[in-house]
Amino acid sequence: MNLIVIIISGLLIGFATSYFAQKRGRDGASWFMIGVLLGIFGLLLLFLLPSIGVGSASKRPATMPTSQGNSFEGWGGQPADRADSIAASDANKEPLSKALAEAREKDWYYVDAQRQQQGPILYEDLRLAFQREHLSRESLVWCEGMDAWQPLHMLSEVYADLSPVLDG
Repeated sequence: MNLIVIIISGLLIGFATSYFAQKRGRDGASWFMIGVLLGIFGLLLLFLLPSIGVGSASKRPATMPTSQGNSFEGWGGQPADRADSIAASDANKEPLSKALAEAREKDWYYVDAQRQQQGPILYEDLRLAFQREHLSRESLVWCEGMDAWQPLHMLSEVYADLSPVLDG
């Protein structure tokens, strides 16, 4: 009987640790195991560690493996050239919303026409990928803070920000 109580207690602490870990931006499955193995000490350890904020690049999409580096180096131009061209195109636009400003700071992933995940890439590289038609309005995209992969056009602010690139 005592063994059953210990097992149930361990599982409950594991579930609680997993739940709070996800709320704090950490991997729930790993913290479930830590909670089961360490019990209340695993839960205390979780609360002693700082939360991982939305701007952190440590969380990656779990649905597909990463297949690319941080930029599209073969696309021509140096990063400074790309940043200058984006800054020039942004000079005539309205001020950025907070959500769009945050989106520009995150690493992005997308699924290409061959159904391969690309990323992580910078927002500027996402813009170049869209401009060069490596992704379309229907392409699935993801960045930290999103619950699931979504078609690009469903992210209305990001899509509107990227779309003028095709106009000229």
